[in-house]
Amino acid sequence: MGPTGTVVGVDLVPAMLERARARIGAVGWENVQVVRADATEPPVDGVDAVLAAFLTGMLEEPAAAVRTWVDRTAPGGRVTLLNAVRSERLSTRPLNPLFRALVRLGAPGRRLRRASPARALERRYARARTALFEATVDAFEWRLGGGFVALASGRVPE
Repeated sequence: MGPTGTVVGVDLVPAMLERARARIGAVGWENVQVVRADATEPPVDGVDAVLAAFLTGMLEEPAAAVRTWVDRTAPGGRVTLLNAVRSERLSTRPLNPLFRALVRLGAPGRRLRRASPARALERRYARARTALFEATVDAFEWRLGGGFVALASGRVPE
């Protein structure tokens, strides 16, 4: 993204918005703004980039949210998803039980339920990634952080 592009951060949590505003001010980004809103219906249109960081796994309808983000991103703009996932790397797979435990501890609601919050998180991310790949071009996925962070990104067609 160049200096004439726009990035809009959306969050419902005031403390997260304040942290983002502080960083934006410290770095001096003039083309980055944050707003308090529901990320599934962001109050933006024609933006150059949408970044959903550790969000899609919490949404009931992640694919619908991704389609909305693509619709509200300008042609040639990018929609990017970051999400926590279990690692597929041989060297870090032994840490997957710890990952599942941390996800369970951080999951809202009933932590003792039988259903795995980690699997639910991954299913939702998979639905979001599929919607992203279907609606964009030049899409890719990278695994970062020992394979525990998935980054998926696609460009909105011209």
